[in-house]
Amino acid sequence: MPPIRRLALVVNAQKPGAHALGRELAALARAAGVAVKRTARFPLPPGWLRGQDACCVIGGDGTLLGVVRAAATAQVPVPAQAPLQPANAEPAAGVAVNVADW
Repeated sequence: MPPIRRLALVVNAQKPGAHALGRELAALARAAGVAVKRTARFPLPPGWLRGQDACCVIGGDGTLLGVVRAAATAQVPVPAQAPLQPANAEPAAGVAVNVADW
């Protein structure tokens, strides 16, 4: 996969912790020199993913499935998905996302 320079970030604001996680991921991406386009609007407007190198989805299965359909149409990869967990939950085994590695 080529380097990510433009990242679309779709956040399901109805999920606990999603907004804060989206804000943190956007800050990490920007610090790595990645332009971030964010939305909490769902379903995505037609063409919203156009021109993006990748898309990160923070939400549940329904959000992911809807965004993946739009991403497939726009030919924008969705490189990783991990379930949101309550703040006191153990982290998911083997899940690590480092924007610099994309």
